[in-house]
This record gives sequence, C-alpha cells and structure tokens, in this order.
Amino acid sequence: MEFRASATFRPLLAAGALAIGFAASAQAQSVQFIGTTGGCFFPTAGSPCTPTNNVGGVTQGLTYAPGGFDVETYLGEASIGGSVTDNFGAFTSVAPTGSDVFNYAGTSFNLLISFTEPAIAGKVFSAVLTGSVISTGAGNLRVTFDGSPQYFGTDNMYSVVVNPSYSITPGQTVYVTGDVTATPEPVSLVLLGSGLLGLGAIRRRRGRRV
Repeated sequence: MEFRASATFRPLLAAGALAIGFAASAQAQSVQFIGTTGGCFFPTAGSPCTPTNNVGGVTQGLTYAPGGFDVETYLGEASIGGSVTDNFGAFTSVAPTGSDVFNYAGTSFNLLISFTEPAIAGKVFSAVLTGSVISTGAGNLRVTFDGSPQYFGTDNMYSVVVNPSYSITPGQTVYVTGDVTATPEPVSLVLLGSGLLGLGAIRRRRGRRV
C-alpha cells in the first residue's frame, strides 16, 4: 500500500522533521576540550594533599605522572586515554627489591583535571577526584575512583568522567582514561523547542477547523 501524506498532515510532518533536524544538529556540533592533569598521594587518615597541574607524585613503588589532552567530541562525546598524547595521566609500579616491602593500605590519591571551558575563552574548569590505592598481593595493586560525572559550564553543559578502576602489576604503566561530554547548546535547544511549539500550533489550528 502506498502512503501519501494529505494536506492536513504535510505541515505536521514538516514540523516534526524540522524538530528532529534541530536535535540532530545540536548533537553533531563538535566541541574541543584541551586540558592537563596533576596528582598526589596521601595517607587516608591524614590531611588530603593539594594536587598541582603538570605535577605528579610518588608513594613507595607507585608513581603518578601528569598527562594532557586535546580532543574533539563526536556526537557529543570524546574518549580520553590509552595514548601517550591524550590521557588523564599514568600510574607506573615497580617491583620490590631487596628488603623493600610495599604496603599501600590506607593510601589515597587526588587527581586534578583542569581544562578550558569551550564556550568561554580563557575560563578554566578544575575538578579534584579522590581515589584509593589497594594492594592485591604479589606486588600487584589497584587504584579506584568512584566514576561519578563531574559537571561544569553554563547549565552544566559539559561533564567529565574518569573510568573507576585500574589494575597495575610491577613494571607496568597504566593510563588513566575517561570521557568528556558536551550536551546540546542552549541555542540549539531553543530552536528545537520552537520546532515543537510550531508543531503544536499547527495541530491546534487543524483541530479548530474540524
């Protein structure tokens, strides 16, 4: 059966397509995130340390090296990590030698992530995420974060998430990874809303004519 839109429904279809187009356009916009990280270790029972951009830290046989990233979103999201050029920094563990005994129980880690807010030139967003260092035996260890999104920007338009768990064996370097997300810009949302309002107005006019 062939379907042909009547004169009554053509405006409705057009308005719906317009609204969908605005939504797709909003998600397709590319946003660039540029930033750096820093980190420091501290005893869980002690006072938290204050991490500094581009500065790492060390505790016993575990070292954190700061990282940096320059990524553009695709469909609103960009992944960070797994690369020597785009990451949230890296942990490196060494095996105990001689009389060394590494015990990471009660050790915490503060990760500082700072990057420019894409919508406002020169404005920088910073967030500190706290993780725990856990010994898993035979020199192996795990660093964990809670993995909750950190929101920033006007109306929380942007967010950053750090993947929550990193298992590290002696001699291994593990990059800290995550994602940055950009929700549709307010202008695009206004256009989308206008399209939906237009659709409603057309339906009301058609209803009055019946």
